[in-house]
Amino acid sequence: MEKAYTKEEISLIKSKIEKGYSSLAKTYAPFFMALLLAYFYAKPKSIDRVITTTQYESIYLIVFIFFLTIFIFFVLNDYKKRIKPFNKELKEGNKVVVEFKARKYFEPFRKNYLLFHPTISNKYLLINEQAFNSIEDGESIELILGSVTGVVLALRIKEIIISSVEKFSI
Repeated sequence: MEKAYTKEEISLIKSKIEKGYSSLAKTYAPFFMALLLAYFYAKPKSIDRVITTTQYESIYLIVFIFFLTIFIFFVLNDYKKRIKPFNKELKEGNKVVVEFKARKYFEPFRKNYLLFHPTISNKYLLINEQAFNSIEDGESIELILGSVTGVVLALRIKEIIISSVEKFSI
């Protein structure tokens, strides 16, 4: 059933958007900085005897454009996965609440704490150990999904909202 977001859920979505931007910055900022540093630190060493300044500038421009294109492709791809679904959900303003009976599963190889996804077969919900231990098999849990994208927003267990939930495949 569809319901409107509460203020708490809106702030939860906004925090996930902020985490997405932070993750993008932490991932791609070092690569952009490396490109800029390569220009300034490699220029004096390469211009001395081997190539001229104009040759260096044109070679670096080609390398810079090549890597910038690759980085932009990956940034946009990650943006579409990490941030765009949450922005769509905020604009829509509705959520879908699915009530289900918990079925727990511990994956020993990677030490993941999982719940079987109630609506998608061969998918799980990855949760932390504390939440996993607080749930009993067969307990009634609410899964909060975005109404537009179906992105997992949170789990509600006994009026406690767990926001660190992700879809997971084995």
